[in-house]
Amino acid sequence: MGKIPGGILGKVQGKVGGVIGQSWKGIGYIRSYFIPANPQTAGQQSQRSKMTICVYVARLILSTVIQPFWNPFASGKSGYNDFVAHNIKLVDDSTDFESLEITNGPLEILHHPVSDPYFIYDSSNGEFSFAWSSEINGNGQSSDLGAVIVIDKVNNVAFANIGNYTRQEQGGYMQIGSGRTYSNLVAYCFAFSGSGASALISTSVTEPVVDANA
Repeated sequence: MGKIPGGILGKVQGKVGGVIGQSWKGIGYIRSYFIPANPQTAGQQSQRSKMTICVYVARLILSTVIQPFWNPFASGKSGYNDFVAHNIKLVDDSTDFESLEITNGPLEILHHPVSDPYFIYDSSNGEFSFAWSSEINGNGQSSDLGAVIVIDKVNNVAFANIGNYTRQEQGGYMQIGSGRTYSNLVAYCFAFSGSGASALISTSVTEPVVDANA
């Protein structure tokens, strides 16, 4: 309910009839009241869907990926906002985890291994193994560190293995807990060297997780 504390000639506070009383820098003013629109066009719904997945993943990897690998390079905005702005242009909808780039940079990517899948999950013991090639065709170095992020889309949790294996070591393994469903998992790997604003980072790579017990 709106109020007029000073009488009919006083300042309006809140909604009175078709107007709203507000204050800006101590100066009272009134404006017309209107109900904000809630557009539901196809384009606007699509944009909201894209925003949903970007924000969802950003929150899960905020401390493990965004703060160390996006913040140092974000100009005029946070790494979080930079991540969302970058990925909203790449994804198709709220389920398009495959198009996300959890990192983006000029360092040579971690190439697909010659004969093995990138990612394998064993639900019986909770072991998640990952592999990449030691192949170098560009600016990569054998000493580059590898990083793996695994997201359980159903249980809303992410696991990280950052910098424990080099490009030359061609992968490794991590524990993410037994009993998970491999098809609910999405995984990304990337390479990096150095830290902070002087770091070199590759664009992330993702492929479907394979069931070790199939």
